[in-house]
Amino acid sequence: MHVLGLLRSSRSMQENGFKAARAFMNIDALNDRGGARRAPDDRLVPNPAHRELEANRDAQCDRYRDLAMRHPFGKFDREVASQQLEANLLEALAEHELQRTPPKVAKVDLDPQAQRAWLKTCNRSLMLAIKLGADNARRKLLLVLGEALAPTDNEYDQSARNRTLVELLHAPGSLRFDDDCVHVTLDLLLPPTSHARLAEAMESLDTIGLRMVDGRPMRVRLAQRATRGALAHHEVNPAPSIPSR
Repeated sequence: MHVLGLLRSSRSMQENGFKAARAFMNIDALNDRGGARRAPDDRLVPNPAHRELEANRDAQCDRYRDLAMRHPFGKFDREVASQQLEANLLEALAEHELQRTPPKVAKVDLDPQAQRAWLKTCNRSLMLAIKLGADNARRKLLLVLGEALAPTDNEYDQSARNRTLVELLHAPGSLRFDDDCVHVTLDLLLPPTSHARLAEAMESLDTIGLRMVDGRPMRVRLAQRATRGALAHHEVNPAPSIPSR
Protein backbone atom coordinates (compact mmCIF):
# COMPACT_ATOMS: atom_id res chain seq x y z
CA MET A 1 0.00 0.00 0.00
CA HIS A 2 2.85 2.37 0.74
CA VAL A 3 4.34 1.73 -2.72
CA LEU A 4 0.96 2.33 -4.38
CA GLY A 5 0.60 5.60 -2.48
CA LEU A 6 4.00 6.77 -3.69
CA LEU A 7 3.11 5.86 -7.27
CA ARG A 8 -0.17 7.77 -7.08
CA SER A 9 1.57 10.85 -5.67
CA SER A 10 4.20 10.71 -8.41
CA ARG A 11 1.48 10.42 -11.04
CA SER A 12 -0.30 13.46 -9.64
CA MET A 13 2.93 15.46 -9.74
CA GLN A 14 3.46 14.39 -13.35
CA GLU A 15 -0.08 15.37 -14.36
CA ASN A 16 0.31 18.79 -12.73
CA GLY A 17 3.61 19.23 -14.57
CA PHE A 18 1.93 18.52 -17.92
CA LYS A 19 -0.84 21.01 -17.15
CA ALA A 20 1.75 23.66 -16.27
CA ALA A 21 3.66 22.95 -19.49
CA ARG A 22 0.52 23.32 -21.61
CA ALA A 23 0.04 26.79 -20.12
CA PHE A 24 3.32 27.91 -21.73
CA MET A 25 3.87 25.62 -24.74
CA ASN A 26 1.63 24.21 -27.47
CA ILE A 27 1.81 20.50 -26.68
CA ASP A 28 -1.93 19.77 -26.82
CA ALA A 29 -1.36 17.63 -29.92
CA LEU A 30 0.28 15.07 -27.64
CA ASN A 31 -2.76 14.75 -25.42
CA ASP A 32 -2.72 11.21 -24.06
CA ARG A 33 -6.46 10.85 -23.55
CA GLY A 34 -8.83 9.05 -25.87
CA GLY A 35 -6.40 6.69 -27.54
CA ALA A 36 -6.72 3.59 -25.39
CA ARG A 37 -10.44 2.88 -24.98
CA ARG A 38 -13.73 4.58 -24.29
CA ALA A 39 -16.59 3.70 -21.99
CA PRO A 40 -19.85 5.31 -20.80
CA ASP A 41 -19.04 8.18 -18.48
CA ASP A 42 -20.26 7.13 -15.04
CA ARG A 43 -18.50 9.91 -13.12
CA LEU A 44 -20.71 11.86 -10.71
CA VAL A 45 -21.73 15.39 -11.69
CA PRO A 46 -24.11 17.89 -10.02
CA ASN A 47 -27.76 17.00 -10.56
CA PRO A 48 -29.72 19.84 -12.28
CA ALA A 49 -32.99 18.58 -10.80
CA HIS A 50 -31.57 18.88 -7.28
CA ARG A 51 -30.42 22.41 -8.04
CA GLU A 52 -33.88 23.39 -9.34
CA LEU A 53 -35.56 21.97 -6.26
CA GLU A 54 -33.20 23.95 -4.02
CA ALA A 55 -34.00 27.13 -5.93
CA ASN A 56 -37.76 26.44 -5.69
CA ARG A 57 -37.54 25.77 -1.95
CA ASP A 58 -35.58 28.98 -1.34
CA ALA A 59 -38.04 30.96 -3.47
CA GLN A 60 -41.05 29.67 -1.50
CA CYS A 61 -39.25 30.41 1.77
CA ASP A 62 -38.56 33.98 0.65
CA ARG A 63 -42.18 34.32 -0.45
CA TYR A 64 -43.43 33.15 2.95
CA ARG A 65 -41.18 35.65 4.74
CA ASP A 66 -42.32 38.46 2.45
CA LEU A 67 -45.96 37.64 3.14
CA ALA A 68 -45.26 37.56 6.87
CA MET A 69 -43.83 41.06 6.68
CA ARG A 70 -46.90 42.27 4.77
CA HIS A 71 -49.38 40.78 7.27
CA PRO A 72 -51.00 43.63 9.20
CA PHE A 73 -50.38 43.55 12.97
CA GLY A 74 -53.40 42.82 15.13
CA LYS A 75 -55.65 42.15 12.14
CA PHE A 76 -56.44 38.90 10.35
CA ASP A 77 -56.30 39.01 6.53
CA ARG A 78 -57.82 35.92 4.92
CA GLU A 79 -56.10 36.45 1.55
CA VAL A 80 -52.62 36.90 3.07
CA ALA A 81 -53.14 33.90 5.33
CA SER A 82 -54.13 31.69 2.39
CA GLN A 83 -51.05 32.80 0.45
CA GLN A 84 -48.87 32.06 3.48
CA LEU A 85 -50.37 28.58 3.74
CA GLU A 86 -49.80 27.96 0.05
CA ALA A 87 -46.17 29.09 0.26
CA ASN A 88 -45.58 26.96 3.35
CA LEU A 89 -47.05 23.86 1.67
CA LEU A 90 -45.03 24.38 -1.49
CA GLU A 91 -41.86 24.80 0.56
CA ALA A 92 -42.56 21.58 2.47
CA LEU A 93 -43.28 19.73 -0.80
CA ALA A 94 -40.03 21.00 -2.34
CA GLU A 95 -38.10 19.98 0.77
CA HIS A 96 -39.66 16.49 0.62
CA GLU A 97 -38.72 16.09 -3.05
CA LEU A 98 -35.27 17.45 -2.30
CA GLN A 99 -34.64 14.71 0.25
CA ARG A 100 -35.52 12.08 -2.36
CA THR A 101 -33.40 13.57 -5.16
CA PRO A 102 -29.65 12.80 -5.12
CA PRO A 103 -27.38 15.86 -5.31
CA LYS A 104 -25.09 14.11 -7.82
CA VAL A 105 -25.82 11.61 -10.57
CA ALA A 106 -23.78 9.81 -13.19
CA LYS A 107 -23.08 11.89 -16.27
CA VAL A 108 -24.42 9.14 -18.51
CA ASP A 109 -27.83 9.53 -16.84
CA LEU A 110 -28.00 13.14 -18.01
CA ASP A 111 -26.44 12.55 -21.42
CA PRO A 112 -26.74 8.99 -22.77
CA GLN A 113 -24.03 9.75 -25.35
CA ALA A 114 -21.45 10.84 -22.76
CA GLN A 115 -18.28 8.77 -22.88
CA ARG A 116 -15.15 8.66 -20.80
CA ALA A 117 -11.74 8.38 -22.47
CA TRP A 118 -9.15 6.35 -20.61
CA LEU A 119 -5.48 7.21 -20.56
CA LYS A 120 -3.19 6.21 -23.38
CA THR A 121 0.24 5.86 -21.85
CA CYS A 122 2.38 5.25 -24.96
CA ASN A 123 3.24 8.96 -25.37
CA ARG A 124 4.07 9.66 -21.73
CA SER A 125 7.84 9.58 -22.26
CA LEU A 126 7.62 11.93 -25.25
CA MET A 127 5.39 14.37 -23.37
CA LEU A 128 7.72 14.32 -20.39
CA ALA A 129 10.71 15.22 -22.58
CA ILE A 130 8.83 18.13 -24.19
CA LYS A 131 7.63 19.29 -20.79
CA LEU A 132 11.15 19.30 -19.35
CA GLY A 133 12.51 21.00 -22.46
CA ALA A 134 9.85 23.71 -22.22
CA ASP A 135 10.61 24.30 -18.55
CA ASN A 136 14.35 24.50 -19.19
CA ALA A 137 13.86 26.90 -22.11
CA ARG A 138 11.62 29.15 -20.03
CA ARG A 139 14.12 29.22 -17.16
CA LYS A 140 16.93 29.98 -19.62
CA LEU A 141 15.00 32.92 -21.05
CA LEU A 142 14.27 34.18 -17.56
CA LEU A 143 17.98 33.98 -16.74
CA VAL A 144 19.20 35.69 -19.92
CA LEU A 145 16.61 38.46 -20.10
CA GLY A 146 16.60 38.96 -16.33
CA GLU A 147 15.83 42.45 -15.12
CA ALA A 148 14.88 43.61 -18.61
CA LEU A 149 11.54 41.84 -18.17
CA ALA A 150 10.66 44.34 -15.42
CA PRO A 151 9.59 47.93 -16.19
CA THR A 152 12.34 49.40 -13.99
CA ASP A 153 15.17 48.27 -11.73
CA ASN A 154 13.11 48.99 -8.62
CA GLU A 155 12.40 46.07 -6.33
CA TYR A 156 8.63 46.53 -6.43
CA ASP A 157 8.65 46.01 -10.24
CA GLN A 158 10.56 42.73 -10.22
CA SER A 159 7.35 40.74 -9.77
CA ALA A 160 6.47 41.60 -13.38
CA ARG A 161 9.19 39.34 -14.80
CA ASN A 162 7.14 36.18 -15.06
CA ARG A 163 4.10 38.00 -16.47
CA THR A 164 6.17 39.72 -19.14
CA LEU A 165 7.86 36.43 -20.05
CA VAL A 166 4.49 34.70 -20.47
CA GLU A 167 3.24 37.52 -22.69
CA LEU A 168 6.46 37.33 -24.70
CA LEU A 169 6.03 33.59 -25.25
CA HIS A 170 2.44 34.09 -26.40
CA ALA A 171 3.13 37.18 -28.50
CA PRO A 172 2.40 37.00 -32.25
CA GLY A 173 5.15 37.70 -34.73
CA SER A 174 6.65 37.03 -38.13
CA LEU A 175 9.44 34.92 -39.64
CA ARG A 176 11.83 35.82 -42.41
CA PHE A 177 13.97 33.01 -43.81
CA ASP A 178 17.36 33.97 -45.23
CA ASP A 179 20.03 31.67 -46.57
CA ASP A 180 22.20 31.87 -43.48
CA CYS A 181 19.78 33.05 -40.77
CA VAL A 182 16.15 33.09 -39.65
CA HIS A 183 14.81 36.41 -38.37
CA VAL A 184 12.05 36.24 -35.76
CA THR A 185 10.16 39.44 -34.97
CA LEU A 186 7.76 39.49 -32.03
CA ASP A 187 4.97 42.05 -31.63
CA LEU A 188 4.53 42.91 -27.96
CA LEU A 189 2.82 46.11 -26.89
CA LEU A 190 4.78 47.68 -24.03
CA PRO A 191 5.39 51.20 -22.69
CA PRO A 192 8.37 53.02 -24.23
CA THR A 193 10.80 52.40 -21.36
CA SER A 194 9.88 48.73 -20.93
CA HIS A 195 10.01 48.19 -24.69
CA ALA A 196 13.47 49.70 -24.98
CA ARG A 197 14.82 47.63 -22.06
CA LEU A 198 13.43 44.37 -23.42
CA ALA A 199 14.46 45.08 -27.03
CA GLU A 200 18.05 45.70 -25.95
CA ALA A 201 18.13 42.58 -23.78
CA MET A 202 16.75 40.36 -26.55
CA GLU A 203 19.86 41.03 -28.60
CA SER A 204 21.76 38.97 -26.02
CA LEU A 205 19.77 35.91 -27.09
CA ASP A 206 22.19 35.57 -30.01
CA THR A 207 24.86 34.42 -27.58
CA ILE A 208 22.98 31.31 -26.40
CA GLY A 209 22.94 29.78 -29.89
CA LEU A 210 19.26 29.58 -30.85
CA ARG A 211 18.96 27.52 -34.04
CA MET A 212 16.29 26.13 -36.32
CA VAL A 213 15.92 22.44 -37.07
CA ASP A 214 18.10 22.75 -40.16
CA GLY A 215 20.92 24.38 -38.18
CA ARG A 216 20.42 27.99 -39.26
CA PRO A 217 20.85 30.47 -36.40
CA MET A 218 17.86 32.49 -35.19
CA ARG A 219 17.83 36.22 -34.58
CA VAL A 220 14.98 37.08 -32.25
CA ARG A 221 14.06 40.74 -32.05
CA LEU A 222 11.24 42.86 -30.71
CA ALA A 223 9.26 44.81 -33.29
CA GLN A 224 9.55 48.58 -33.16
CA ARG A 225 6.83 50.47 -31.38
CA ALA A 226 4.38 52.38 -33.53
CA THR A 227 5.04 56.03 -32.70
CA ARG A 228 3.04 59.07 -33.63
CA GLY A 229 5.73 60.23 -36.02
CA ALA A 230 5.89 56.89 -37.84
CA LEU A 231 2.17 56.78 -38.54
CA ALA A 232 0.82 58.46 -41.66
CA HIS A 233 -1.41 61.40 -40.85
CA HIS A 234 -4.59 61.67 -42.86
CA GLU A 235 -7.07 64.48 -42.35
CA VAL A 236 -10.58 63.12 -42.41
CA ASN A 237 -12.26 66.48 -42.95
CA PRO A 238 -9.61 68.95 -44.11
CA ALA A 239 -10.40 72.55 -43.48
CA PRO A 240 -11.43 74.40 -46.68
CA SER A 241 -8.80 76.74 -47.99
CA ILE A 242 -9.63 80.43 -48.05
CA PRO A 243 -8.86 81.93 -51.42
CA SER A 244 -6.51 84.86 -51.29
CA ARG A 245 -7.68 88.16 -52.65
